Amino acid sequence: MRAHLELRLLGWPTLSFGFTCDQFDVYHVNELIRAVMADMMDDQRSLPAEG
Repeated sequence: MRAHLELRLLGWPTLSFGFTCDQFDVYHVNELIRAVMADMMDDQRSLPAEG
């Protein structure tokens, strides 16, 4: 995350962390990630079972 200078950490994180940004809406990023992950799970379910 530190490679993206526009992102700022919130608080003093240990295991999980929060971040914010003035350049874009982080909630839109979250929605995009959720959609991509759902598509990946759907693709995985459509594969034939191994064995």
